[in-house]
Amino acid sequence: MESSKTPIPQKFVDTLQLDESSKSELLYALDSPSPTSIRHNPQKWKSSLKGVQIPWSQNGVYLSERPSFTFDPLFHAGAYYVQEASSMFIEYILDRHIDFRQKKLVLDLCAAPGGKSTLLLDKISDDSVLVANEIIHNRSLLLTDNLTKWGKGNIIVTNDEALAFANSDVRFDLILVDAPCSGEGMFRKHQHARSEWSAELVTKCALRQKDILNHIVNCLSENGFLLYSTCTFNAQENMNQVRWLTEEYSLKSVEVELPEAFGITKLKDNRVVGYQSYPHLCKGEGFFCSLLMNTKSESFAKAKKKKKKKHTHKPIKENHDFSKYFSLSEFETILVNDRHEVYLHSSSKSIQNLQVKTIQSGLHIGQLIREKFIPGHGLAMLQRDTIFPIINLNKDQAIQYLRGETFELKCEKKSFYLVRYDGLNLGWINHLGNRFNNLYPKALRILKKA
Repeated sequence: MESSKTPIPQKFVDTLQLDESSKSELLYALDSPSPTSIRHNPQKWKSSLKGVQIPWSQNGVYLSERPSFTFDPLFHAGAYYVQEASSMFIEYILDRHIDFRQKKLVLDLCAAPGGKSTLLLDKISDDSVLVANEIIHNRSLLLTDNLTKWGKGNIIVTNDEALAFANSDVRFDLILVDAPCSGEGMFRKHQHARSEWSAELVTKCALRQKDILNHIVNCLSENGFLLYSTCTFNAQENMNQVRWLTEEYSLKSVEVELPEAFGITKLKDNRVVGYQSYPHLCKGEGFFCSLLMNTKSESFAKAKKKKKKKHTHKPIKENHDFSKYFSLSEFETILVNDRHEVYLHSSSKSIQNLQVKTIQSGLHIGQLIREKFIPGHGLAMLQRDTIFPIINLNKDQAIQYLRGETFELKCEKKSFYLVRYDGLNLGWINHLGNRFNNLYPKALRILKKA
């Protein structure tokens, strides 16, 4: 073990509901190296990163070592997401109770940085919609970038609190609440989680979680599912919250059968069931989740303070033929906002009453400037055929491009070009004849040295 690590608080050890032998094994695991795992994007499955499949995830793999993701162009192309393995377990639970072939309206309430949102995008049908919300503004921008990279148009990114959703008229078929917690499950990965932990923090987090759940449960449709999760171990933030939901709102706790080989612990107390990942028993970090179902048709609404409606650049129909640039599916439509920004959007009408602060509705794919369509980064991330010519880069050129640099490229004509590496799109350049403008978004550019 490394002596330089921040000691694990003894009060935390005392709260663990494990025998002494298991406690020792857990503490040893928390001072051991973390496994590295990624989840491939099934729309763009292409990577030189080989690994062992995570047993509870269709597209997740463990890597034998941690590479420099920053300098892998395929990472920037959205070929995969770097995600902690235990958190991918939600896929296994959801697959056994939800028919994702059916149209669904899904909410990821605490979504940043986007690992679980991209997983949900992999699961839902093209005519379904995912609302990915993050209350902290800067984190909501990071969430938007990660979802854009995933290349799907049936998304809405919002930046509001649970109360705002409770006051809307929208009901969701699935709500994921990956609640802010005391972070005990991250003791191995993040040393600051150890130094910041206290019994008072656990209590504070539990109160905040209950407040969030108390608002958001009103947004469940009849027979809708609530998936509650944390990255912590204690009952106060985990099983006690699930028990409270079953008692206060009569939600039904849902059970799934687990293969013993998973190493994930099923926690069961009367009719309440949860699933706990312990790093000494399974290859992952500390993670808890529980699935609940709303079996009642009436609303859970209580008297709540109404908030002012919030709009950000309301989408409007635009009389411009975008089909000459790329094709649309039967579930997609193009909307242009009052800034002439062009969005690929789900044609679903089930979200018109969602009156919350919106960062991005649909996938931003370009802009209209004097009736000329300027392709945007989101269109490149779609990995879809367009009328624009393509340039294939080698790895050195790709890294230069991702840094925002220019270099010599031979092109037949002046045009916007779609830049690719190893078959996947990275973004756009505008070739002007004797030089080109690098259009890779400044906020996404590589700043570190190799």
